[in-house]
Amino acid sequence: MGAGAGALVLSNTRGVWRLPAGMKVPSDLSPIDRTNGLVAPQQFVGDDPHPAHKVLWDIEGFIKSSGGIPDPQETVDFAVVGGGMSGLVTAYLLRQHRPILFEQARRLGGNAKGASWGGNDYPMGAVYFTKPEKGGRIDRLLTEIGVDHSPKEMVEAVGVGGKLFTDFWKEGTTQSFSPLADLLEKVGNEKEGFVFPKIPGDLAPLNGLDRISLAQFFEKHLGKSWSRDARTWVEYYCWSSFGGGAREVSAAAGLNFLAGDAGGTCMVPGGNAGIAEKLYRAMDGQVRLRTESIVVRVELYKGGVRVAYVDREQKLRSVLARKVVVAAPKYVAKHIVADLSESQKAAMGEIKYRGYAIGTVCLKAQPPEGNYCDVYVLGDGVAVKPQGSRRGTDVVIANFASGFLGNTVLSVYRPLAFEGGRPKLLAQNAYSELRTEFEQQIQGEILPLFGYHKSQVADFRMNRWGHALPLAEVGAITSGRYERARQTVGGRILFANQDNWALPAFEVCVSEALSATEALLSRETA
Repeated sequence: MGAGAGALVLSNTRGVWRLPAGMKVPSDLSPIDRTNGLVAPQQFVGDDPHPAHKVLWDIEGFIKSSGGIPDPQETVDFAVVGGGMSGLVTAYLLRQHRPILFEQARRLGGNAKGASWGGNDYPMGAVYFTKPEKGGRIDRLLTEIGVDHSPKEMVEAVGVGGKLFTDFWKEGTTQSFSPLADLLEKVGNEKEGFVFPKIPGDLAPLNGLDRISLAQFFEKHLGKSWSRDARTWVEYYCWSSFGGGAREVSAAAGLNFLAGDAGGTCMVPGGNAGIAEKLYRAMDGQVRLRTESIVVRVELYKGGVRVAYVDREQKLRSVLARKVVVAAPKYVAKHIVADLSESQKAAMGEIKYRGYAIGTVCLKAQPPEGNYCDVYVLGDGVAVKPQGSRRGTDVVIANFASGFLGNTVLSVYRPLAFEGGRPKLLAQNAYSELRTEFEQQIQGEILPLFGYHKSQVADFRMNRWGHALPLAEVGAITSGRYERARQTVGGRILFANQDNWALPAFEVCVSEALSATEALLSRETA
């Protein structure tokens, strides 16, 4: 099923969606795109890596062809490289110093971008976050920028064999989930001998859990008492959350996520893009934003840090900052930061990344019955190897937090949870192949699961994220890999990103931005 006859969405459907009365379109820099027409273009939306790849795959050649890095045209106190969640938090915290924020994409947000359809904002990438500790740093930040972060009441469900099972933790599917549920309730209960693995946090309590995989942890404590469906759910959870299987992901990382979910999850309109947009607005013009600007070099220079970048007119420019926070992922940092030690550069190169694609179905229909948000679709209950899977793992009711206004948005998450998966997202035929596979699953399995019909589909959109998930590998924390990779360079170049701990979580993005900013400003006043 492609875009022609028999496809999920008829290619000749056309229309333009208009903003509801009184709603203003924010700047085109906003993480949430509210300019979409009724029908999405027949191509990927969201992440577009090609402009950056064109430059970054041959940085030296580009600099040479541009006549070398010019002298700085301006001087600032601070610069931030990367406009994803960590970069936005960092720039917001530094806003009184009027920093420059560089972002290679047209819109801010990184993989915390969103869009809108039928008046409802929905996430195109990161969806929700763990309920923050009351009075803690993340709680205070969210309150300050006006994010309602009270946990939403969400019913958990799984689909197996074409049937939707609610409250599966207690009632199971056709098989029991009770042994797994009972064990997870003990995580964080010191009386039961389990310590909650806090990441970021003190390494000592993490050591034992980091040295084994999540699968090994469950096998040790459950033996053969957990059912096939429960094992498959764990595998799909790891694919979706980490981009890796339960034998790749460390028990420390896996239990951190699972225990966090049990403590309550929060979702705002637009998903995490809603938070990114709040940060953008709260900057109130105090941060100098340079979008469509690709940083090619960050280097110690004349008592400060020179940042060379390609602007939107393809001109090579530079600024001189006293200090810089690199909030881009390490697979970029290892190429653009000039003063790394061999050990630090090697550590950055050892971090693995996984990608995923999302198929978004826009329905002229009411939401499914039941207060669902994220439903894992386990097929026949047997987890195949991820490189053999042509299926999405879970379906998010993407406008769950926005209200529904007579329509529903479903987002199907398809991780490429294996080595060599990310290049598939860049292949020449990637769009047509992934669209066909998405449509087959959506029409054959997902729509019937929720009681929808193909005729109710008004639009279908697809986006990709090629480097969104740093893989939380077994043993990597205790090996010191991430600690070496995030070391400050020359006292002037700091790093803030979720891959500081290789944990793809909103909380890590924010915590590392807060820590980097505190370290930077404390050195300023020391």
